[in-house]
Amino acid sequence: MITVKMTEAEYEAYKLYLKSIDIMQKAGKGKKGETALEKYLADPENIKEIEAGVKDIKAGKATFVDPNNLWKNIK
Repeated sequence: MITVKMTEAEYEAYKLYLKSIDIMQKAGKGKKGETALEKYLADPENIKEIEAGVKDIKAGKATFVDPNNLWKNIK
């Protein structure tokens, strides 16, 4: 078991993240019987974007995003 300290805002953002995964997994099956998440991850372009995001995080380029003021953080 791992314990992680986080602020209330970070915890709320994490819960939203988990909810988004749940929604993607529960999305309808495609014609080939794959879930929306499987279809998303099968696209090489999406994998490139995920890998670029991981690279930015490892390089320290990621910043905190306030879930209560998302649009301000995106600009």
